[in-house]
Amino acid sequence: MQLGINLAPRRSHRRPAPFGGYFSTPVNPIPLAATASAIIATVVGSIWIAAQLHTDDGGILQLVVGLAIALTVLTHPSSFRDEWLWSVRGVFVGKVVFFATVLAGMLLASTGVIRLKLRAHDVATCAAVLLSADDVHQRATALRVVPRSHMPGALQILADWRPETCGRLHESGAF
Repeated sequence: MQLGINLAPRRSHRRPAPFGGYFSTPVNPIPLAATASAIIATVVGSIWIAAQLHTDDGGILQLVVGLAIALTVLTHPSSFRDEWLWSVRGVFVGKVVFFATVLAGMLLASTGVIRLKLRAHDVATCAAVLLSADDVHQRATALRVVPRSHMPGALQILADWRPETCGRLHESGAF
């Protein structure tokens, strides 16, 4: 009498990878760490620059990130090359994405420049109001003036804008 025990090693039943195996490739940790450290350096560097210049940190952040995106795309265009050379997608998609990314980076940088110009105008307004004050009471009133109570939403892409009084601008060293 035989017991019918199979001593051969069992083979696991492989399940198909979800999403057609797109996420089954291993992630290289070096480019991932380099990207994360570049993002952190960009944010910390823009905050440091804004503190040194006594200006709007959101405007500097938008300017620096926009320039970083545009310069990265312009210096590393190989990421936008497509493998299908003779197809419509291969000819147009890579170039369209390339130029769209450069354009998005430049638009982000330009919103940062506009925001910095508005901040400079606010500082000039506060300086003029403070210089025109004749006595202590007018000076105290001038320090409570808010030169810009509203910033357009299109200029608040990466950082919110908070209205500041002339007293806060003066304390921060803007003028």
